[in-house]
Amino acid sequence: MGRTEWTDSRRLDRNRSAHRSNCRGSDNTLISFLQLILSMERLRPDETILQGGSVTIDGQVLRNPVSVRIDHLISNELIEVTTGDGGWSTLYRDPVDGRYWELSYPHSEMHGGGPRSLTHLSDEAVKNKYHVTN
Repeated sequence: MGRTEWTDSRRLDRNRSAHRSNCRGSDNTLISFLQLILSMERLRPDETILQGGSVTIDGQVLRNPVSVRIDHLISNELIEVTTGDGGWSTLYRDPVDGRYWELSYPHSEMHGGGPRSLTHLSDEAVKNKYHVTN
């Protein structure tokens, strides 16, 4: 039976196809793993803007690692303060250093506002736009 399996070209082609599919799955798993690692990074003092986006892999449009990180930060690290612009922007505060961050959708021409961005705002900008004071 082992000999038939290797000499039958249809079975060999099926095995190759299965191997290629498994490799693609491994690539997607690796990308997901790297996105997870990057998403766990806290905001650094030198960062002022995180711009989300997407990547296309094997015909699938996936969120890029920055988008995954933004999701992690707003869900687990930052504290929501208020919303503005009719719900199109949200103000957050970093409890570690007290800085304010605005989640917004800067690409209004795209469906749903496009990829989100997380931008550091000065205290004065927060006061002017959101009427929030320290």
